[in-house]
Formats: sequence, structure tokens, C-alpha cells
Amino acid sequence: MKRLAKYALWTIVGLECIFIAVWAIYYYGHQEKPVEIKTTEFLNPEVARESIVRIENEADSTSRGTGFFIAPDLIATNVHVIAQPGPVSVKIIHQEQIEKTLGKPENGKTVINLRNKETSWVVEGVLAFDVKNDIAILKVDAEAIPFVLANSRWIKRNEPVTIIGYPFSKFRVKKGKVYSIRKTDKWLRNDFVIGGGSSGSPLLNSKGKVIGIHAYGQYDMGYSLAPPSNALKKLLSQSNIPEPLERWQNRDAIRAYSHYIKGQESYNAKKYYQSIEELEKAIQLVPTLIYAYTRLGNARSRLAAAESNAGSVDEAKVLYKAAIIDYTQALEYNPKNANTYSRRANAHFELGNRAVAIKDYNRAIQINTHYERVFNLQGLNKRDQADVEYKQGNYQIAQHLYQDAIEYFGYGIERKPKSTRLYLNRGRSKVSLGKLIAVQGDTMNARPHYENAVEDCERAIALSPDAAEAYTDRALVKYRYAEYEIDQQNIDAAETLLQETINDWEIGIGLQPDGHFKNTILAETYRKIGLSKFKLGEIEEIRNEKANAIAFYAAAIDTFFESIQLNSKNAYTYSNRGWGYYLLGKSELEYGNIEKSNEFFEYAINDCNESTRIDPNNAYAFHNRGVIKAARGDISAAMIDFNRAIDLNPRYADAYYQRGLLTNSETDLDKAKELDPNVDPIVGK
Repeated sequence: MKRLAKYALWTIVGLECIFIAVWAIYYYGHQEKPVEIKTTEFLNPEVARESIVRIENEADSTSRGTGFFIAPDLIATNVHVIAQPGPVSVKIIHQEQIEKTLGKPENGKTVINLRNKETSWVVEGVLAFDVKNDIAILKVDAEAIPFVLANSRWIKRNEPVTIIGYPFSKFRVKKGKVYSIRKTDKWLRNDFVIGGGSSGSPLLNSKGKVIGIHAYGQYDMGYSLAPPSNALKKLLSQSNIPEPLERWQNRDAIRAYSHYIKGQESYNAKKYYQSIEELEKAIQLVPTLIYAYTRLGNARSRLAAAESNAGSVDEAKVLYKAAIIDYTQALEYNPKNANTYSRRANAHFELGNRAVAIKDYNRAIQINTHYERVFNLQGLNKRDQADVEYKQGNYQIAQHLYQDAIEYFGYGIERKPKSTRLYLNRGRSKVSLGKLIAVQGDTMNARPHYENAVEDCERAIALSPDAAEAYTDRALVKYRYAEYEIDQQNIDAAETLLQETINDWEIGIGLQPDGHFKNTILAETYRKIGLSKFKLGEIEEIRNEKANAIAFYAAAIDTFFESIQLNSKNAYTYSNRGWGYYLLGKSELEYGNIEKSNEFFEYAINDCNESTRIDPNNAYAFHNRGVIKAARGDISAAMIDFNRAIDLNPRYADAYYQRGLLTNSETDLDKAKELDPNVDPIVGK
């Protein structure tokens, strides 16, 4: 019995070995495989371009993309590249060398130029397509060298990738990494974006094999999406008869896709009503077109934000609620899309449904951990919007946006309590909010925001004591706090803050790591140290310590020299230094040193001239030059500069104030006070 069992076991093992051998012979010996392109350690683009085509719709020049050979006569691309009605041209753009003789033939110099040469094919039809994965296979009459399709199942995060295609109809190569793989459909998220016309480009691994097909760029999130090569393999295995392109383009699914693409293009052009119209047409044809719902929600949200900023709160609420319905519909078809959860959360957030919004944000983060950065991105977006509204004088809108930014950074900190960047961003938003509240006259309620801003920066330093940006951000926050204390006549407190500010900026200089932008960053830091010294001089002016003030102004000028040595292209540094020379010239004039005063005024004018040469839109330089010209008695020239400063910045309080002093204009002086209750400047920008 034991012997019989032993024979049975060996028989089973033998049969398994035979099965494996037969499978291996079939798989490796009989499976049709494209010819692999020769590669080095990194792909040679000039070899690859012979297998990559530019695709253009002959009826619509804006409809263009890329494709690549996956068999000698088959081209893979995206559905959306060929969905628009009209014939499609497919061509390879070769480069050939042309010899040219310069001068006489007998003794001329021979040079070699490159010239583009095209090889075109007629599209016989669409062999197969997959709308969900945005892949189509075209049949052409060609004998090209195809790419090898890799197994996308084994792709790992941070794997290096190369994309080669025709963004903006120009042959380009870009390298990056796969930073994640979408759980719902295995699409690859890559850490780069690339321009229009690159859709359909092969996404290659380090061996030059295709692991995906570039489809979309998520510009707001900084990544691109590509369906995996295994989806293309599956499609390639289908044996279909090519369908004529015109008939294929007339399918409901393809017509819907065409409307979707038009809606997306209108959205990118900020034509949101037109986008909504096209997307609704797409959904009427194919109610399950998931991404049309998401884009529809995005368009409604954009319109809602515009209505809200215009003061039409009720209209904005209607649009946000409609957007939520769109996002919810998209999630019914695809409940694992992090981007849609995030978008719906934004709409809930704007409607004041904070608890519901947080649930959606958390769901997005569960699906894709990289979405944790959405809080930081949303906070930065809100702060940027607030800065714009503040400059335009829309204080209530700006205050709401700053508060939203602070809240977003707070949500991020709750989930990532050791993030230095989140604390610094929240601190900078708090100090901006404090400044805004103070400008509106509520000085008592402004102070806690300054204090809390400093606390956030100190938490950041505790987390990253060697991070230069932690010290430079705290310096900026304390500088703004010092300005507030000067306005409140708390001179001693302001002086302490400014000394601490200079110290923090100097620490930041010492910690600044090497890098391409190091000199630019250091130059800006020195410029800010110079501004702090200006403020210290202003305090000495208030104390009537004229000699001490002059010493600080001179020290500031020296610091601006250091800044200019590191970066001679910053217009603001020249206008700052010019103001310092003006202050020294003004002091010499008060002491009766006319010759020395004129010398400083001349230096000041030269610096302001250089500033306006570098940046003709620098309102500060025109203001400063106007003040200097007025001090020299050149009233008409000063008026020209003040007018120019106000034209460039209609909310420039200092310029109105100086023009009002020059012309005894109550209108200008009242306007200056309206824009800035603390106007009466000593220090120029």
C-alpha cells in the first residue's frame, strides 16, 4: 500500500513537470512577441522616435496627440486623441542630416544641419478600444519596429519612468517616477505633468519597455495618469476586424467621449458654462461616464467661487449643492476615487458643512495617502486668494479666506502633527489675518493672531531645529508683529521683535543648504535684514535719536549691497537701497550739508532708475523716486512718478499721501488714510 502511494505521488509530480515544460515551450516559443527596441541602460530617444507617431485630426488642428507601435502595423493611443469627428493623420517625424558647404566649393566649410522628414500612413480602422481605460488600437499599413509591453503587475512605487511623445507637437522626453498606483483600475500616477499633445505617449521603464500609456495631467495636483500596459495587452489579445474610423467615431460611447473632451478643453480655458453644456451632452449619451460627472462638479464649483467672490452668496450655494450631486453621482459609479471625494469635500467646506467635509477628506486619504497633502494645498490656495482680495481692498472676503486657510492647515496638522511646513504655513496665514484685522481698526483682536503665529513658528523650529526656512519664516512673522507694535506705539516691544527678527534671518543664512537657488534665497534674506534695520532706524527717529537712526540707515545700505552681490536682478533691493540713500541725504540736508545731501540723492535716483529698468511695473521704485525728486525741488518730475506709482497700484496709500502733501490735496490725503489708517511713512518699501 505504501509502495502504491509512493508511485502515485511520483506520477503526479511527473505530470506537473510535463505540464510546466509544455506551458513554457508554448509561452516562450509560440507566443508572438514584438521586436524589442535596442536600448542602453537608459532609453535612446532617437531610436525610440522611429516607433512613436504624432497623431492629428485633419478637421480640428487642436485635436492632437501621440501614439506608438505595439506591432509592426498596430498603433496604441488614447481614445480621446482620435474621438473627435474627422480623418486622422499618423506620421513619424524623422531627423536626417543635411550637409551644406559655406563659401566657395573648393575651400568652403562643410556644416551638418538636422532636418525633419515625415513618414505618414493611412489609418485603416480601429482594431479595438477600451473607453474605461482610454485606450485604442489603430490598424495602419506599415512595417515598423514595435515596443515591448512589460507586465505592469510588477510595477513598484518610485520606479523610474520615461515618457516620450509630442507635447505641443514637439518631440520631447521627460523623466520621473511612479509615485502610486490607483486602486480602482491600476492606473499609474506619475510625479510629473507634461503638455497637451502628449496623450497616447508610451510610459517606459528603465529597460525601454512600455508599462503604461500617458493619458492625463492632473495639473492642480502635480501628477499625471496612465492606464497600465496590462490593459493594453488584454485589448491586443482581442481578434477584431478593423472598424472604419468614421463609423467608430459615430458610436454613442465615442460621441460622448468627444463631448467630454470638449467640455474639458472649455474648462481649461475657464469657459465654465460652455464646459457644463458639453459635459451634460456627454452624460445624456452615456450616463455612466464617470469622469464627466467629476468635471461637471468642478465646473460648477468654479462658477460658485466666482459668484461668492462677487457677493452672490445664494447663487453660489445653489451651484455648490449641484456640484455635490455631480460628485456623488460619480462616486456611485466609482466609490474609490480619492480625487472626487476631495472635490466633494471642498464643496461641503464652502457651504459650511465642515464635519461632512472632513469625512470626505479622510476617505480620500484612506484611498490615497498622498491626498494628505490636500490640506496643505487647499490652505495655500486659500491664502493666495486672500492675498489677492486683500490687495484689492476686499477685506471681508480676504478675512474669510485667511480663516479658511488656517483651518485647512489645522486639519493637516491633526493628521500630520510633525509637519514643519504645515505649522509655518499656518503661522504665516495667522500673521496675515492679524494684519488685516488691524488695518480694519480692530487692533485689540489682532494681537492674538500675531502671538499665535509666533507660537506656530516656534513649534516648527522645535520639530526641525536645523531647517533654515523655520527661522526665516519666524523672522517674517516677527517683522509683521513689530510693524503692528510700532503702529500701537509699543516702541520697546517692537525694537525687541526686530532684533530677534535679524537674529533669526542670520541663523537662516547659516543653515541655508547648498542648491541651485541658494544665492537667490540668501539675497532675499539680506534684503529683509536691511528692511529690519530700516525699521530700527524708524524707531530711533520716533525717539528723536537722530544719530542712531542714521547709523541704522547706513547699516541697511551695507546689507543691501550684500544682497545685490548675490543677486543683481532684484528690482526691490535697488529701490530699498535708493530709499536708504534718500534718508541719509535728507539727514545731511537737515544738518546743512548741501553737497553731501545731493550726493546721496544722486545715488538714490540711480538706484531707483535701475529698479525701474529691471521691473518697469515696480510701483515702489516710482514712489521712492518721486519722494527723492520732491526733496530736490523737482516737483513736476515728482508728480509724474507719484502718478505712475498709483497707476501701477491704485491702492498704494503711501503714494497718495506723498502726492497729497505735494499738492495740498485733501482728496489724496483722505484716500491715503482710507487705504491705510497708519499712513505717514518714514520707511520706503
